[in-house]
Order: sequence, then structure tokens, then C-alpha cells
Amino acid sequence: EVVSYGWDYIDNPYPGVEEGWTLRHRECGRPYETSLQKIRTAHKHGEQRSKHPGANQGCPRCSGVGYDKGLPGTLYLIRRPGILKIGITNTKHFRLDTHKAHGWKVVRTWLDKDGKVPQDLERQVLHHWRENLNAPRALAEDDMPQGGWSETAPTRKVGLKRTINYTDDLLQQAA
Repeated sequence: EVVSYGWDYIDNPYPGVEEGWTLRHRECGRPYETSLQKIRTAHKHGEQRSKHPGANQGCPRCSGVGYDKGLPGTLYLIRRPGILKIGITNTKHFRLDTHKAHGWKVVRTWLDKDGKVPQDLERQVLHHWRENLNAPRALAEDDMPQGGWSETAPTRKVGLKRTINYTDDLLQQAA
């Protein structure tokens, strides 16, 4: 399926729909860690986010959307009534403005010059939400046309202050 979206396999096994997987984008030839779910979402919503013809393939370098860990990045926490969302972006204002236009409020942002740090923090927070706190996704894909639905959780399960403190602790450990 990924081949039809413009990606080629690098000798590694298929880990599952949501798991990170290193593939090579055919248009630019660069390897990129993504997931089949993210490629499907980019394909479905890409043209809505970017005028670039490669936007529906999910490669951040080619499309101008998505996250590139080779650039400085921002981890952000946003909220709507009863829901929190953790996310990462290289284009803080564009991404957050897009979420704000859909009713989200910015709670906190964490900027790092090393784009791998926000990406690792996001993974750790999501793991904490899902595995330690047993928090399900709060939204479905159709609830967030701008993307990011899989990084949501009910506030009552994860706690706003608890999430901020947990993230701050992770950042201190990473320093």
C-alpha cells in the first residue's frame, strides 16, 4: 500500500499501522520515519493542507507539512472542553493557528533546537497516556479534519496539570 502513496520499502519489516517505520520517499529519495496511518491521513487530507503536489504523500520535506526531526521543533499541548491534544510541529504558528481555527486553545509549548527531542517527548507522553493512564483517544479521524486526532485524550483521564508536570519532568531528564 505504501508504494501506491509514493514510498519505497527500506529493508525493514512492517511493524503495524500505527508504528514508526523507516521508508524512502520516492520523490526526494530521503528516508523518513513515519507510519502507514500517517501516510493514509496525509494522503486523505494533504491537498487540504498544502498547495504542493506532494502534500498527499506525507513527506515533510516535499510537502511543506508534517514534522521533520532534522529541524528545530516545538512540542505543544492544546485543549478543548474535556479533551487534551499533544503534538509536534516545525512551523509553530501555522500548525497552532490551524488548531485554533478549529476551536482549540493553546495551553503550553516547548521549543527545542534538536527536532528529535519534541518527537521523543510526544511519543513518551502518548505512551504514558495510553499505557500508564489507560486513556483512550478522545476523538476520531473525522472529528479533526486538520489531523492530529490520534494524539488526543480525555482530560479527566490524563489531567491538564499532570500532563504539564509529566512533560516538564521528561524535558528535564532529556537535558
